[in-house]
Amino acid sequence: MTATLSEEHLARLQILAGVLLPGDDRSPAAADLDDYEQLLVRAATAMGPEIGDVAAAINCLPATLTLATLETYRAGHPDDFERISTLVTGAYFIAPASLAAIGYPTGPRRAASFELAADQLGTGILDPVLERGPLYVSP
Repeated sequence: MTATLSEEHLARLQILAGVLLPGDDRSPAAADLDDYEQLLVRAATAMGPEIGDVAAAINCLPATLTLATLETYRAGHPDDFERISTLVTGAYFIAPASLAAIGYPTGPRRAASFELAADQLGTGILDPVLERGPLYVSP
């Protein structure tokens, strides 16, 4: 449990995940992930101060969660739906089984050495990226 998400919140999120992420023949269902509740806690922690808004959105979810009731909820509360669906899917894609299902490479990461990075910058290979500028601009 986190400081702002109760056990009831986490239980509702797991039900929501069961509706939004039912799995298929290639991907596991969220309900089939052994540690999905812990992944929800990790994802909630990553949301930082916005988690209070997530808790409020969970409290406003319909009593029965189906695709139809969630579509109605999404239409009436688009920002709230985005918050909670982001949390649920974010937790799902932290799971190694989910990443493996989409072919995401796993294993140790090997960062380039300082010399190699400097050499690559010197070749101009990154010039088009640097000229383009950042895709994300902080408000």
